[in-house]
Amino acid sequence: MTSAPTLQPKFLPSRNELGVVAVGFSGGQTKPGVDAAPMALIEAGLLTQLTSELAFNVHYDGTVHDYKDILSSLGTSDAPHRGMKRPRTVSAVNRSVAEHVYGHAAAGRFVLTLGGDHSIAMGTISGTARACRERGQDVAVIWVDAHADINTPETSASGNIHGMPVAFLTGLAEERDDDVFGWMKERLRTDKLVYIGLRDVDVGEKEILRKHGIKAFSMHDIDR
Repeated sequence: MTSAPTLQPKFLPSRNELGVVAVGFSGGQTKPGVDAAPMALIEAGLLTQLTSELAFNVHYDGTVHDYKDILSSLGTSDAPHRGMKRPRTVSAVNRSVAEHVYGHAAAGRFVLTLGGDHSIAMGTISGTARACRERGQDVAVIWVDAHADINTPETSASGNIHGMPVAFLTGLAEERDDDVFGWMKERLRTDKLVYIGLRDVDVGEKEILRKHGIKAFSMHDIDR
């Protein structure tokens, strides 16, 4: 067995406890396929590797959540809102993800979420932020991605919500309707966010990054 890392996390009681949430969801964009990723990773032996090679005690409910109950309840009634596609579906799924993540984080576990399109970042980060705030801490995020995912509904050209999670997490995009992300109360401060690896950023996103002084390192910065 490979020796486990000895570095102790600063904000967790133990480095060994790992909560896994499998999110088989692709509704934040229009192409199917990413919903199959969690099962593919698990069948490839990811959980076994986490246990045997990294010495984690894995807490996993044995389910790749597909949210069929949410999808069937909304059906075709999920009309666009402020240009967003499937806003109520994506909101409801993320609310469920946030509860799952919060349960692990509140128990002092490091949380690994397997997705899924990037709209689920709203659930993963808001659930973690809630647990952190209850311990008197602010959450900070290192966002490693080619895309900034900080479009607001008004700046998005596609209406796909997978390009908007950071805007809602920071409160730069606001919504009062509980059925459409209004349930998100924990916010990520823009000075607690840094991007690494950006290479495809929309015009509206560039303006948002400049206006709010958000730290960002592009692939050009990394390649240097």
